[in-house]
Order: sequence, then C-alpha cells, then structure tokens
Amino acid sequence: MARDIDAEPLTEQELLDLVAGSPRLMRTITDADPRVKLIELLHQNKEFREVIEEMGVKVAPDSHLARARRHARAEIEPLVGEVKKLHKELTDRKGEQDTQAFYDGLRRYANEEGAELLAGEVEEIVAFMKDNEYGPKAAKAAVVAWLETKAPAEPTFEPAKAFTFADDEHAKALDKLGPADDLGPSTPRGIAHAERVWHSMFGKDRKFQSPAFAQTA
Repeated sequence: MARDIDAEPLTEQELLDLVAGSPRLMRTITDADPRVKLIELLHQNKEFREVIEEMGVKVAPDSHLARARRHARAEIEPLVGEVKKLHKELTDRKGEQDTQAFYDGLRRYANEEGAELLAGEVEEIVAFMKDNEYGPKAAKAAVVAWLETKAPAEPTFEPAKAFTFADDEHAKALDKLGPADDLGPSTPRGIAHAERVWHSMFGKDRKFQSPAFAQTA
C-alpha cells in the first residue's frame, strides 16, 4: 500500500516518477504534510480564508487571483460610481421634497388660523421653531405661537406733549369769561382764539387761513 512505501532512499526524480504513476500516493504524501493540514484548516474558516487570499495577492501580485481581482475592480468601479451618484441625487431630491412638504404644512396651519404667510415668513417660522426648540411634530403649535408674536398691539393714545393751560394767557382769559361773553367766529375774540389755535397746530410761520373765518379774516 502507498502508506507502507519508504520514500526516504528515493531520489527526487524517482519520487516524482512514483507519484506520477500513482495519484493516490500523491494524496497520501500531501495529507501527511503538516503545512497542507494547516492550510486546509485555515481555509475552513471564511475570515482566515480571506486573510490568506489577501496575503497571496500581496506576495504574488501577478497571480491569477490578483489579476482577476484587478479586472473585476476595473469593471465594477464605474458602476459603483454611478450607483453612488444616483443615490446622492435621490437623497437630495427626497430632502427637497420633504422640506417643501414641511413648508406647505406650515402654510396650511397658518391658513387654519386665518392668516396667509407672506414671502420669507415660512423661513421666519422655521427659525422661530429652532430658537424655541419646537420639533417637527409641534409645527402647528409653533405656527400658532409665532402668529401671536405678530398680532397687532392694542391701540393706545398718548399725546406727545402733555396739554396744559398753565402758562397760556389766552387760556387764562377764557377761564374768566362769563356766560354772556361771545367767542363766536364773527367776533374779534373768536377770531383771535381760532388764529391762536391754528398757529399752535401748524406753526407760527404758516399764514392763518380757514374757511370758517374767511368773511372776517
């Protein structure tokens, strides 16, 4: 049997001739080699097998495996580039669509509150949401809160200058008038009073003119 053959006294050529004439003998010899056993053991593990292949490519860059990998990479790289480009375009397009849908939602919430957003106000609401930590799910509440900040203030009247008669000699004279005194537009005192009021409203440099006193001016 092949395992009983003593190959030690054989020359290298005699051993090769013997193996060539008996394939089973070749298998017996290789199975007995510890290096073969180690390689077979490593190849049973996928992770180890990939490491061995990488090492083989580095050791023998012109091997069949190395050439096959370079050929495959040359064919695949353009396709990978196109796939990445398409993925980016789809991602950007989806982002734009999502943003537009969000903006449309803000406008709809404002319409529900009886308001119509002007140009640039959608961006103001987005900034308002960021500043006040409103999330996308709280968009409606954010629109309502933003509209409240835009509500017109209650009108109040505050004179720019307090009205007083303390230093007005003409006013002091009016305080002394009795029920029979006349300040009508046709009387000298009425005309003087109207002219004084006119200049207090429009300034001393503006000529006193009023249809009510046209017949006496």
